[in-house]
Amino acid sequence: MTQSGVSMAKGVLTNRATIGAVLLVALLAAVPNSHAQSPQPAFGGEPAWVVTTFYKWVLGTMVDKSSPIKQKRVMATWLSKSLHRWLYTNADREERESYLVPGNDFIDAWVDEIKIVDTKVDAKRAAVKVELGKPGRDDDFVNHILVNLKVEGGVWRIDCIRSNDDDTEDAYVFDPKLDPPGCKPVSKSP
Repeated sequence: MTQSGVSMAKGVLTNRATIGAVLLVALLAAVPNSHAQSPQPAFGGEPAWVVTTFYKWVLGTMVDKSSPIKQKRVMATWLSKSLHRWLYTNADREERESYLVPGNDFIDAWVDEIKIVDTKVDAKRAAVKVELGKPGRDDDFVNHILVNLKVEGGVWRIDCIRSNDDDTEDAYVFDPKLDPPGCKPVSKSP
């Protein structure tokens, strides 16, 4: 084969590879999404976006009768190193299963009923109050959660999840033997 023949053959193969890649992307985009598909890592997301996206995945996984806790690698993309370590080494099995949704009771409709109520953000830490559920329905209840995040490796990562019912918010007492390190209250300046 001549030099120009080799160049032309390479050009045809390159074009076919490009067309194949475009078709593969189009095919993957056309596949229906399940609620429980693995989320993309939280790169670039603001704290409220991270919490909303994380809970869409967690609840979708639970709706599909799976356990998000069993997906250790995916969890590592969303949780701080200290929370991940605590969850998989310090928490017992029952506590681990109920940690992401305090109380572990949920309703399938919550996948589409994630409401950010309040967000406080500074340079390296954030607190996001989130409601799972929609108030006002007879067959529903709302789960109030407080999610603390911290910047780790330039990315917002979830550092603590706890119940945030109005009547227990002021009563919360951090216990270093039981609670993840990220749940320790930040001292307030006078």
